[in-house]
Amino acid sequence: MVSRVVLSREDPVFHNKNPIIHHTELSPPPYHSPPLTQPDRYNPFWPEFIMNFLSVAYRHFANILFQTNTKLLSGNYTRTPLLECCQQMATLNQMHKNPWRPTKKKKRPTFGLPFLRGIVLKTLIKKPKKPNSANRKCVRVRLSNGREATAYVPGEGHNLQEHSIVLVRGGRLQDVPGVKLKCVRGKYDLAHVKK
Repeated sequence: MVSRVVLSREDPVFHNKNPIIHHTELSPPPYHSPPLTQPDRYNPFWPEFIMNFLSVAYRHFANILFQTNTKLLSGNYTRTPLLECCQQMATLNQMHKNPWRPTKKKKRPTFGLPFLRGIVLKTLIKKPKKPNSANRKCVRVRLSNGREATAYVPGEGHNLQEHSIVLVRGGRLQDVPGVKLKCVRGKYDLAHVKK
């Protein structure tokens, strides 16, 4: 709203250097903000400190809250706090060059069990990789979970034959690829090493 000023040349106020301008009723008087009464008490440190404190406290309690097992929509359980998951986001270039793929869990030779019982299908002799040269006594076993695997028979000599029952544990053979199980001596049909 534009203020209208009523002045005339006959008005003595017109020739004054600092005239008092009379506003009509059509326009409101100009608003002047009141000065600060106590400017020395205003300190911008406190609002910033309070906001920093609240954000740190929120982050801390949220990490504690989400540290427990959280069931995701896929049905898997995770121990990673959800805030850390949200912070580790890839850029568009990273997703374009190497799309995200779920990491496959390594299948342990005993499938998470310390021992497995198996039935011998046949006895084998495996040759190690270079530079080693020997005959490794192995057996092909059908495990109690229905899978077939090759297991190494440690020690000198054994009395295993077809349909023998053995106990196998995890432990790979360093110089024979594909052999990730070892038979336990002195259990079931596999006797101790003869002295």
